[in-house]
Amino acid sequence: MRLASLVRAVLAGVAGLLLCGCILSPEPLLDAASAVTPLSAGTYQAMARQDDGTFAPEEDNVQIELNGNVYTMIEGEDRLDFTLHEAPGGLLIGMTTDKDTSETGYAVLRLDGKEIVFWAAVCEVAEDGGIVEKYPGIETDGLSCTIPDRDTLVAFLSDYAAVAQADFRYVPLGQ
Repeated sequence: MRLASLVRAVLAGVAGLLLCGCILSPEPLLDAASAVTPLSAGTYQAMARQDDGTFAPEEDNVQIELNGNVYTMIEGEDRLDFTLHEAPGGLLIGMTTDKDTSETGYAVLRLDGKEIVFWAAVCEVAEDGGIVEKYPGIETDGLSCTIPDRDTLVAFLSDYAAVAQADFRYVPLGQ
C-alpha cells in the first residue's frame, strides 16, 4: 500500500483506527477540552509527498470544518473528527478517537503560513528512525505503536517530526 493511500485511509477513518502504521493509545491521552483551533475552516488542496521529496496535488480536495474546538475533515463521503493540541517546537498533535472502542490515533502537524504540513506518524518509520527504542513503554505489534502516556506521546511525536519527512501539505484554496 502506498504511503499516500495509507494516510488517506487513516484520515478518512476507513477501517477505523486499526490500520497498519498507526500511532495509537487505548484511550485518549490528551484532553479534548483543551484543544486549540489554529486551522482555518475551508477547502484545502492535498499535496502528497512523492518519492523524490517534492509534493504533488492529490485528485480530491478536502474540506475542513470547525465546530467548537473539534475539526471535521471531509473528503468525498468520508468524514473524520479530530482535535489539535499544542506540542513543543510549534508542532500540533492531531487526535481522533473511535467512538465505539475509545482507541485513539495521532498524527503531527505544523502550520507553515496558512498551509498545513502533515506527518502521518507511521510506526515502521519510527522504528527505522530509532525513535521507538528511545521510549521503552511503547508497545509495537509489527503494524502499530501503542503509546502508554501523554508525556511519551508528545516526546515521541516531536522526535518523529524531527526525523521523518512530512507526508502531506494542505494548501488553502480561496482563503
